[in-house]
Amino acid sequence: MEKKKKKKKKKTNSSTVVRRRRLITSNVSALDAQE
Repeated sequence: MEKKKKKKKKKTNSSTVVRRRRLITSNVSALDAQE
């Protein structure tokens, strides 16, 4: 059960990282467009 819980945590972390990365990419794109 602990192993399964750890896997779920990793999945959530991955999702957060992807979301944050997408946000950063969007921010960079906006900055590039503004320049």
